[in-house]
Amino acid sequence: MPPKPPRPPARPVPKPPNAPPGPNPPKLPPKPPRGVLKPARGIPKPSIGPPKPLRGPPKPFAGPPKPLKGPP
Repeated sequence: MPPKPPRPPARPVPKPPNAPPGPNPPKLPPKPPRGVLKPARGIPKPSIGPPKPLRGPPKPFAGPPKPLKGPP
């Protein structure tokens, strides 16, 4: 199978007469590099304030264990 011929270059976008000289500016702002603004996964962000309890309040004691039902 013969290789594909290279694609022709894209047509330049015509500029309006009141546009400044030079190349067209990019339509989208450049993306920030990865890993700069957001911390990596698995690293918790430091929280401000007192530490929160991981579990709820302790449950009241339920008493001694109940005997199993059925024949011994």
